[in-house]
Amino acid sequence: MSGVSRKIPAGSSLRVHRASARKKFRKYKNESEKKVKKITVKEDETFKQLKKAWGRLYVEGYATDVVYEKALELTAKIKYSSKDVEKFSIALCNFKKKPQIGGKAGLFLSALINNGEDSDYTIHTSHLEDLSSIGYKNVKNIRVIGDAGDMCGDSMKKGRISVEGNAGSGIGDNMLGGTIEIRGNCPDCGNNIKGGEIIIEGSIIGYVWALTAIKGGRIIVRGDVECEQIGNCMEAGEIRIGGELYGNISKEIDGGKIFHKGKLIVDK
Repeated sequence: MSGVSRKIPAGSSLRVHRASARKKFRKYKNESEKKVKKITVKEDETFKQLKKAWGRLYVEGYATDVVYEKALELTAKIKYSSKDVEKFSIALCNFKKKPQIGGKAGLFLSALINNGEDSDYTIHTSHLEDLSSIGYKNVKNIRVIGDAGDMCGDSMKKGRISVEGNAGSGIGDNMLGGTIEIRGNCPDCGNNIKGGEIIIEGSIIGYVWALTAIKGGRIIVRGDVECEQIGNCMEAGEIRIGGELYGNISKEIDGGKIFHKGKLIVDK
């Protein structure tokens, strides 16, 4: 079935439908900022080596991939465990006032995880502001305690990322494989996804354009989707929406399937 552009409850006008959506989304408010106490971490030899590598990583003016590759190079010869990575993620609150901490932290932790010998990692993020790129090119299993920030799982290849909080924009962009699970909400996800699965337990809210340019894989949203051009430039793959509300289905869809509460509403 194609050409479906909007689901509107019987007897309701577009204005009433959108007003209802706005009312429902009021409960998704940003959490108030919490002050995080400086944490004292015992600096063993491994920690000192990681801290030295962190200090040598420069991000300003450099592309994401360049920073990531440099982080891989800086940490390649350091012997560390998943526990060391977790401890370092906690200690990053002590570097909070450094410029561009969020993007640098995300790429540095991603490099540590992909370079590491363990398969499972836990990182803590509640103390990090403007976080981005956690799980960049990921091939491992990552548990994120806190919010994920922007670009979580960008260019992910395999493995699993489980986020016990909300996420920012660009979740799973350019994803090739694996699974990303967000317990909370996010404004968009899956742009240019080619494989793998993204599961949003909450809702997608905030952006006019979301769930666009999908080339494969599957995106499951348990809650509502409030955006204006769902599936725009979609070529393949699946979108499954489980909530009561969703916005416009784009007319610019070349392929793929879209389901609402299990019912197929777009099939190309």
